[in-house]
Amino acid sequence: MLRITAIASLLLFSACELAPLDVTGLRCDDSSECGDGFVCFDTRCFHEDALPLEDGGHDAGLPDAGIPDAGAPDSGTPDAGFDAGIPDAGVPRDINLLLNPGFEIRLSDGGVSNWRASTGRLQSSTQSRSGARSGKLISSGTSQQMVLIPSVDQPGTEFGMLFCSSAWIRAENGQTVDLTLTLRDRYADGGSDASAGVRFTATDTWKQVKEQHVSFGNSTMQMRISSVTRYDAGDGFFIDDAVLLRSSASFCP
Repeated sequence: MLRITAIASLLLFSACELAPLDVTGLRCDDSSECGDGFVCFDTRCFHEDALPLEDGGHDAGLPDAGIPDAGAPDSGTPDAGFDAGIPDAGVPRDINLLLNPGFEIRLSDGGVSNWRASTGRLQSSTQSRSGARSGKLISSGTSQQMVLIPSVDQPGTEFGMLFCSSAWIRAENGQTVDLTLTLRDRYADGGSDASAGVRFTATDTWKQVKEQHVSFGNSTMQMRISSVTRYDAGDGFFIDDAVLLRSSASFCP
């Protein structure tokens, strides 16, 4: 009788050992496992046969962290495309090529940065059309015809490039001034080819003058403003808001 009771107890103990505890629905996390035959899913324990394959597989977040959200459109690639200067690697188009075109940068000696007078003298003035300053070209001699040019020519010209130039001119109070605006191809051997030049008369109110020139190429481009009127020492005229650009069209703005 004792032997039968011992065998029965052994069988009952084995059955209890083989039957896993049902933990379905209990909370779980990465630090607490559910036990054999169960898996932790969404902070709850489930029997491993009760979950569909797709819920425990690769659908757990990969689409949301994928290429579309971290791709080139969100990183600025379209904004750094063809506007990054490749077509304009020679001479940029429709951009003012002049440095200090508004004559705002004044030098310590009273002159104007990035401009020079090949005849006469250029000084900074507060008689401006826009901004705080303009340039004033004044005579340094007697009966002088003055010439104003940028300090540096524009390089990189090619045959057929259309260059456009303009400037605003004003004479002293109660006076008039006759001027010519010209564009010139200047070559390494010292030669040049110039536009016909636009001659105009400015009064004591601001007036804009424009000129254009098709380059012959292999040159540098120079903008040139010269007075037809002759001035004595100390007299002159004002200039502001100058422009020199390479047109992207077949005409100047």
